[in-house]
Amino acid sequence: MKASETSALIEVIKEQNKTIESLRKTIEEMSVESKILREQIEYLTKKLFGTKSEKMAALTGQIVLDEILNPEMSQDLGLFNEAETNAEVQEEPDLRQKATKKGYSREKALRNLPREEKLYTLPDEDRVCSMDGDRLVPAGKKYLRTEIEYTPASMKLVEVYVETAECRTCRKEGRSYLRQAEADQPVLQHSMASPSSVAWTMYQKYVNHVPLYRQEKDWHNLGLEIQRNTLSSWIMKTSEEWLSPVVARLREKLLEETYLHADELCEASHNSSYVESYVM
Repeated sequence: MKASETSALIEVIKEQNKTIESLRKTIEEMSVESKILREQIEYLTKKLFGTKSEKMAALTGQIVLDEILNPEMSQDLGLFNEAETNAEVQEEPDLRQKATKKGYSREKALRNLPREEKLYTLPDEDRVCSMDGDRLVPAGKKYLRTEIEYTPASMKLVEVYVETAECRTCRKEGRSYLRQAEADQPVLQHSMASPSSVAWTMYQKYVNHVPLYRQEKDWHNLGLEIQRNTLSSWIMKTSEEWLSPVVARLREKLLEETYLHADELCEASHNSSYVESYVM
């Protein structure tokens, strides 16, 4: 064998040894990583499916029932082995001051709500001094907390009448003279709909996005058996009779202008297509 072939074989053997050593290191690293992963899986499996104990370390100053039965346990747990310290007198914190998130102000959040005070008073039998029997008189009041009180929605029937007045002198002389008070026109003729009921139905549907079948259930819960087609009729008829003239008048005023500034927007419809709408 020639010297050149021998040197070439030696180089090949060196390269193979390097490859074998690299593979050996890779196998060792993978073995260590696999062991760590197995330990993690065993730990998580035990935490998830293993038996759990409700035992917990006793807190400082807490009385444990077992120490009453076994006094030696208190020494092991280290209970009641701390020196007593004199409690420092602290000022009573202001209940109205509370740590809140940055940028949040309770006064700002509640500024639009009406306020009223609820005062708990002493009953008459407790308004006697236990020392000398004198009568107790009010000396002030102490703030405790602020609560948000919700008044559920209610519904009632309003029967509308008009007053009729007559002239008694004309009546005695045989002349009939009657006068009736003027009443507001109903929202819809021959319907029980009122401005508040129609406005609430529209607000729930178009602002809160509550469909009519859910509103129908809400009305039933309030005591009124009403169908969703009636609610739909309220919306369509009031829009046609009361809102259409307003829209027509707005259109007339817009057409009187020389220039109109429009902002072209696209709104997604129910079939996921886009319909152009122009907002003046």
